This record gives sequence, C-alpha cells and structure tokens, in this order.
Amino acid sequence: MDGLVLLYLSPELVLIAAALLIFGLDLLWRGRKSQTLGFVALGALVVALILTPIIALRSAPTLPFGVEWGNQIALFCGACGQTVVDISYWSPQQIADALYVSDNLTNFFRLIGCVTGIVILLASYEYMATRKYAGEFYGMFLLAVASMIMLAGSANLLMIFLSLEFLSIVSYIMTGYLRENKLSNEAAIKYFLFGAIASAVMLYGLSLFYGATGSLNLVEIGHVVTTDTNYEVLSLFALALVMAGIGFKIALVPFHQWAPDAYEGAPTPVTAFLSVGPKVAGFAVLLRLTLEVMFVYRVDWVILYSLIAVVTMTLGNVIALVQSNVKRLLAYSSIAQAGYMMIGMASISGSSNPLEGVNAVLIYIAAYLFTNLGAFLVVIAIENKTGAVDISQYGGMIKRAPLLAVLMVFFMLSLAGIPPTAGFLGKFFVFGSAVNAGLGWLAVLGVINSLISVYYYFRVIRPMFFDPVPEGAPVITFDPWLRFGLVVSAIATLLIMLFPMPLFNLATYGAQIFGVAVR
Repeated sequence: MDGLVLLYLSPELVLIAAALLIFGLDLLWRGRKSQTLGFVALGALVVALILTPIIALRSAPTLPFGVEWGNQIALFCGACGQTVVDISYWSPQQIADALYVSDNLTNFFRLIGCVTGIVILLASYEYMATRKYAGEFYGMFLLAVASMIMLAGSANLLMIFLSLEFLSIVSYIMTGYLRENKLSNEAAIKYFLFGAIASAVMLYGLSLFYGATGSLNLVEIGHVVTTDTNYEVLSLFALALVMAGIGFKIALVPFHQWAPDAYEGAPTPVTAFLSVGPKVAGFAVLLRLTLEVMFVYRVDWVILYSLIAVVTMTLGNVIALVQSNVKRLLAYSSIAQAGYMMIGMASISGSSNPLEGVNAVLIYIAAYLFTNLGAFLVVIAIENKTGAVDISQYGGMIKRAPLLAVLMVFFMLSLAGIPPTAGFLGKFFVFGSAVNAGLGWLAVLGVINSLISVYYYFRVIRPMFFDPVPEGAPVITFDPWLRFGLVVSAIATLLIMLFPMPLFNLATYGAQIFGVAVR
C-alpha cells in the first residue's frame, strides 16, 4: 500500500491504535491507573486533531501562504492504483472502486469528531475517577470517535453499513456502561433493539440500490440513476428505507424513540457524545447520499426532507415542554435540533449562494456541537457533586455555583437561537437557506418552533436564579479539566457568532467536494 494512503488515514489509525493500546494497558494494570489511560486517549485525540489540517493542506504557490484546502481521495481505489489522487483531475468513473475517501468533507468531520472527543474526555475524568472499568470506557470512546469519522468518509454502501454498525455497537456498549445500574441496562437494551430493526430496514434499502445499479459505490450509483429516469421510483423507495438507519442515528421522527431513555440511562458523558457524535456522522452520510446519488430527484426528496423536518422539530419541542429530567429534556431538544438541520438538507439546491443548504447544515453542526456539549458539561458538573438530574433540584444554583449558572444561561440561549451566540448564526443560515431555496414556509415553521423552545430552555434556568437554595445543599466545585472544557465550549460558542468567516470558509471547503456529484 502506498505510504501516502497511510498518511491520509493517519487520524483514524491513531485513534484505533490508541484504543487497542488502552485495552492492553488496562488488562496489564488490572484496572489501576485509570486516569493515565484517560490521558493516553486525550493524547490520541490531540494528535489526530493536529494531523487533520496537515493532511488537508497542500502546496499551491499561487495562493496566500502557499496552501489551499486539499481535495485528496484515498484508500482501496483500484482505478487509482491504490494511491492518493486529486479528485479535481479524476472522473467519477475513475474512482468508482473507492470504499473510503479522505476529502474535504471527511476532514471537516475529522475536526468535528476530534474536538467532540477532547471536550467530552475533559468532562469524563472526574466522572470516571471513582468508577470501575474506566479503561474500557476510554478505549471504547476512542473507537466511537474513529467510527464516527469513518462513517463520514465512507463512499461505498458496504462501508457505510459497516461503519454505521461499528458506531452503533460501540454506542450500545457505552450506554450500558453502568453495569450495576438497572436504568443504564434498560437504556442499552432499548437502544439495541431499536437499532437492530433500523439497521435491517436500512440494509434492505442499500440492497435495492445495489440490485438496481450493480454497484456499491455512491458515485457510480449516482451516475446510473441520473442517466436512466426509470430508476426514480425505486431510488426514492430505497432512499426512504435507508433513511430508517440514518434517521435512527440522527434521532429523526419516527426513529427517535430510543433517544430519551438512552440519554437518561447512559452515563452523562456518554449522553453528551450520543447527542453530538452519531448525529453529525449521520448527517455526513445523508449529505453524500443526497448529493452523490439522489440530487437529480430533488423535487421528490425535498418534500420528504421537509416533512421529516417539520414533524421532528415540532414533536421534539412540544414533548420537551413537559419534561422534568434535564437529560430527557435535552434529549428532546436534540431531536428538535435535528429537525432544524433537516431544514438545511431540504434547502440544498446546488447553487453558489452563501446561504446554500450544504453550508447551512455544516455551520449548524459546528454551532450545535459546542453549544450542546457545553450544556451537558454543566449537567455533568452538577451531577458529579449532587447526583441531581431533575430540574427542581437546580434551585439556587447561582449561589452554589455561579459560573455553572451563568454558563447554562448562555448555552440555553444558544440552543434557542438567541444572539449573540453560535446557535443564532446556525439558525440564521438554516432558515436563510430555506428562504433562498423557495421554502419560506419551512423557515416560518422553524422560527415558530424556536419560539416554543424558549419556554422549556428557560424552565432549566429559572430555578437556578429564582428558587431558594435547598437546605444543606453543598457548594458545587469541579475539577480543572471540566472547567477547561466548559471555558472552551463557551468561548467557541461566542466566537463562532462574533467571527463567523473562518467557520463559513471551512464549511464551504467541506462542501466543495460535491461539485463532482451535482449534475
């Protein structure tokens, strides 16, 4: 295998190798030195994060600073001689054997995945300090991040399914990590049962694509269904089935039933990952499938995506209104946020307008990432010291933990889409893309749902500031690692709004790979 292929796969290889090292060290140390294993996991994520811009940038003396965002594609590409090529110079037919690609979109989600992993690990050290099997948790977590990235880079139906199942199995295990906790066991079983059914339905849809076109490669399938309109009904039916598996990971209605129970029963750091990791990876696959295979049938899938967006954000927001458990509330909030992202998916038009749907989805993902992680880090900090996960137990938090109370206000404002936060920027692009695509009615429904969400987000904030401190309630302190994660999330949530151009440029570069597929 060409050495450049290993270079362009290095972030994933580093994470997998570190996970295997952690499993081996944990077996050797028999559960001791768990924090050291956590530092090994953190080091692997930092290395993968550093490698991503290195492999994404290549020399181009005509551009400022002599670099530009790369368009490389790599791995198991028979037509390319199993080496690294530049997709700008190769036709879809010449890369028809590629199973996995290292392109702009993959690099975008490498950054998202590594940042997600780092922030969650920072919040996990105190949580895992007194628990058994911490080494297993850190190893499985690295595998979860690696599988999330692999799903984003999959360009083949078989690779998509294997990566999705890899991510699902690791997620099931992490959800049931608290082995002695019945709620955690119940959450894992429900998650597994729903996932098995969704995977079976998705696999049937993938088999229809393969049976009709004789190919597993997304670009080749897209070429076949684009040149022959007789495939329209079959392709749309197959897409609907595949949406079962993808919708399950994203927590779209009606595939959302697992989310509230899994979020409530899983360890809170795992809940934070489930709210972000599988969701953004699912959208990466959906973007590839939509633009590389189904774009020619835009009139039809726009209707499907719009309907899913409306039902998902409405149901998530309405049911969140009556939740008393903060983890379940954030679960339904996460469902509603997926509905907003689907507005961006429905608004994809293939135009060069800055308010294009692809840009909107990628920007919203980045804004949602830091906002939602920040909210969960506050929940983790409170739960670590008090065990409280009910909103009524958050009374007087402004006196017990002023920093946590203030940051929770900031993150809730961002989730609601109120400036000056990253959430506002994300919703501006998503709703703007809907207007730009002629779906103004969808943007209006999104705004109405955002107004509904303000009520339950402020339900979390109200007792923190206006309820008395419970008698005997301790002052809440938390370790420096968790504090650092909170500060990073808060600063990123603010800077994305104040200085949006770097994120906009990154999202635009991530979307450019689809120029080959838009026909």
